[in-house]
Amino acid sequence: MRKASEIAKQILVAAMLLVTAGPVLAEATESELMEQLRTAEDPEAATIAEEIRAIWAHSGSATIDLLMRRAEAASEAEDNRSAIWHLSTVIDYAPDYPEAYLERARAFLREGQAGQAAADLATVIKANPENFDALRLLGITFAIIGDTEAADLAYARALALYPAMPAPRGGQWGPDGAADGTAI
Repeated sequence: MRKASEIAKQILVAAMLLVTAGPVLAEATESELMEQLRTAEDPEAATIAEEIRAIWAHSGSATIDLLMRRAEAASEAEDNRSAIWHLSTVIDYAPDYPEAYLERARAFLREGQAGQAAADLATVIKANPENFDALRLLGITFAIIGDTEAADLAYARALALYPAMPAPRGGQWGPDGAADGTAI
């Protein structure tokens, strides 16, 4: 009997270590990927960027994932108001989940609400100063409101993190599209 309880304790301790080490391992992986991204060239850079985005998108909640999928479907259907509603609901439930703020900022921009977008992007960047997508989108936001100096600073920071980030449509960094050539 004593051996069984000792084995159970060891299993419990090992499980606790795995659970607590999980986020640390994920952060190390994100850190390593960010370092690789700074020197990678396309197409490898695009693959690394997608891996980083997948880490950032991980919510750990089935409810949040469902709401994010609904927001994405609304965005794809160009129903920005529904997307904003779903994303606001995510933020109510998980205020520490930056991806909801990032996606809501995109929806706000599509609705012409640059001020709301900028506020959400500030939240994302405060939570994760290396979020190159938020920095790029902040640059687009500043360009839309006519602050080209701030736009250039945001773009420069995004490009320092992801130098191979493709330019938007037209080959210039500006308010006319996203870094991958798609709409905001």
